[in-house]
Amino acid sequence: MTATPSVQVILDTTRALPGGVRIEPAAHGLVTVWVRLAERHSLAAACRALKAIGARLSMVTAMPDVVDPGHFVAYHFDVAGSTVTITLRVAPGETVETIVPIFRNADWHEREFAELYGIGLAGRAATPGLFLEEAQSGRRRSDLIPLSILANAASTKTLWETLEAAKEAGK
Repeated sequence: MTATPSVQVILDTTRALPGGVRIEPAAHGLVTVWVRLAERHSLAAACRALKAIGARLSMVTAMPDVVDPGHFVAYHFDVAGSTVTITLRVAPGETVETIVPIFRNADWHEREFAELYGIGLAGRAATPGLFLEEAQSGRRRSDLIPLSILANAASTKTLWETLEAAKEAGK
């Protein structure tokens, strides 16, 4: 059985990662830590460091960079009740290291952002698509609701509005 890491262990581990770190106190003596990796190639090493202190991958989200071409990818972890988010930027044509060998539950998330946002994955074999091809399903991919939105409890209103709009449009 692995001992629960203290907040100090979480802080020491995240401060050792290459990049900027922002720490915010949270309720009940926990912390919220944001790490912006200086190099996207250090993602796997950062994930191994978090796994070593008992981190669990909660979710991965991708979003377009509204200023420059490219995307941001955010990896959200739970470490004994504290939250650690690692973000990195991916320019067009660049790839992100797979973290499936470290966190098996990253599979769906990686496949989703690769398919929806065209972000390439390094270090993993091609996988079947998550969604039916538009020609087969008769639906546009833009009509689909990404897992990251479904899994985000804060998006309840957004999710409901999306489902209601689809219902009204007869989809």
